[in-house]
Amino acid sequence: MAAVIRAMIGRASGLRVHKRADEIEGSDSARIAFRRLASDIQSALVEVGVRAEQRGWAQARQNGVETKRVFVEHGLKVIEPSAEMMTEFRAIGRIMMDEWVKRAGPDGEAIAQALSR
Repeated sequence: MAAVIRAMIGRASGLRVHKRADEIEGSDSARIAFRRLASDIQSALVEVGVRAEQRGWAQARQNGVETKRVFVEHGLKVIEPSAEMMTEFRAIGRIMMDEWVKRAGPDGEAIAQALSR
């Protein structure tokens, strides 16, 4: 089964599968290739994707912990931002995203929507 999944992933490169098989992002050809797979293969790919996402988030959290440790080790003072500062950061981020979407057009809009999920 693993060899089949690797082969199918190769054919559907550029595809991002979410926890549900109907939430597929990628090129039209990648989505078509995915939908042509047998349902058990689709399910296996979704399961592998979910596990990979979980590992990725766990690694990101670990990287954050390690980065903070190195900063402190080298004498940097690491503080948590206040709620007010985070609110300001989010507001600035929204402005930056809106400006970028205007320049990027429909593709940028699609990316912004995917990021907001």
